[in-house]
Amino acid sequence: MKKHSSCLSFLFLISGLLLFSCVEDDENTNGTPLINSSFEASEAIEGEFEANGSFVAQYVPEFELYVNGFDFYDASNAANSEFLIGIQIYDEAEIELTTGIYTLRNSYLAGGDLGRMGVGVTWWDENRNATIYSEVEQGILRIRGISETRIWGDFMFDIISPQSGDKLVVRDGQFDIRR
Repeated sequence: MKKHSSCLSFLFLISGLLLFSCVEDDENTNGTPLINSSFEASEAIEGEFEANGSFVAQYVPEFELYVNGFDFYDASNAANSEFLIGIQIYDEAEIELTTGIYTLRNSYLAGGDLGRMGVGVTWWDENRNATIYSEVEQGILRIRGISETRIWGDFMFDIISPQSGDKLVVRDGQFDIRR
């Protein structure tokens, strides 16, 4: 259990660093974040959501791991986001993403394997209580294109919260993010 807690803490740390390291770069001229992603959610949460997405490729020396990842957070309120979707791959060697389909699994930080694309979701209610979804039933990330300045594609997944047993179904996820 302690390993699971420290892995989740690391997940929040890395996701937070990835999230806030790119917010300033993705603002339009009036200072509001650009909306570059969207998805539909059902079952535990219902609705269509617009998101700000960011892409980061970096080396984390404390853990001796490379990470490539996509973070998607609530476009309506970046400072007090309602959700954070993290799709990352961790490995001991440098990672080069290519176009194609990646199967989404449990994140390495939630007990998954290195070198595999994982997903984790945190969703906050109106009282800022978090529900963490970390057990992936199925999912894909499709990278449709990569240029020197952008990466775009789509995603879908079904994921369960181990605490509550609630299932979150995400469909029609689309992104077009700066690199």
